[in-house]
Formats: sequence, C-alpha cells, structure tokens
Amino acid sequence: MRTFYVGDRAIHYRRTGSGTPVVLTPGGRLGSSALASLARALDGHMQLIEWDRSNTGSSDLYLDALPEQCRWADDAALLVEHLGLGSAIFIGGSAGARLAYLTAIRHPQVVSGLIVWSDYIREAEHPT
Repeated sequence: MRTFYVGDRAIHYRRTGSGTPVVLTPGGRLGSSALASLARALDGHMQLIEWDRSNTGSSDLYLDALPEQCRWADDAALLVEHLGLGSAIFIGGSAGARLAYLTAIRHPQVVSGLIVWSDYIREAEHPT
C-alpha cells in the first residue's frame, strides 16, 4: 500500500488498473481488505482506489473535534485530489455509503457517481 498524509496522519491506499476511477470504501471499522472480493471482480475494468480510512485498517487514528464521518469525507476528497483523478465514482456499504454521500455533499467536485448499499438486515425477515 502507498501512503498519503493529511497533516501528520498517514492514510494508506492502493491504486490499480486504469480508466474510470472508483473509490471503494467498506462499512463499519473494516479496512480495505473487507472489499477484496469486489475489488477482484472490478479489476481490469476500471481504476480502483482501495483505502483504509482513519481509524480503520493500517491508517492512523483520528481523535480530533470534527465528526469522524465528516473527516473521512474530507480525507476522501483530498485523496482524489492528491491522485489527480478529478472525480471518481464512490462505492461503499453502511459507513462506506455514508462516507460516499457525505463526500458528494461536502465535495461535489470529486464525486462523479455513487453506488451504495446498507448492511442492515432485519432479524425477523432473515432469521439465522
């Protein structure tokens, strides 16, 4: 993984492929490896940016005043700008979905599209 810095915080990311840029962001506190199977399925069809947000995976902790999800959105926009992508499609589920739409709201210039889903499954509808 490569390293991008926001101030003194290290954000780790992987960039592969070519073509349409896509930022993959898993839900919860999962690192980028949580979407490895999706990344493999998309590999060769687009440019993939897999990243570990602050407080996830191998990236540094963030314990500042700005709400964590707003910080993630700001970091995502900075990463897209750092990579010179112009804009990217954001793909994510649960917390990754919130990051995607918050990035679109806070930094619309870096978001060309959203693909989002919820990880919520009602116990009554899908008993184990």
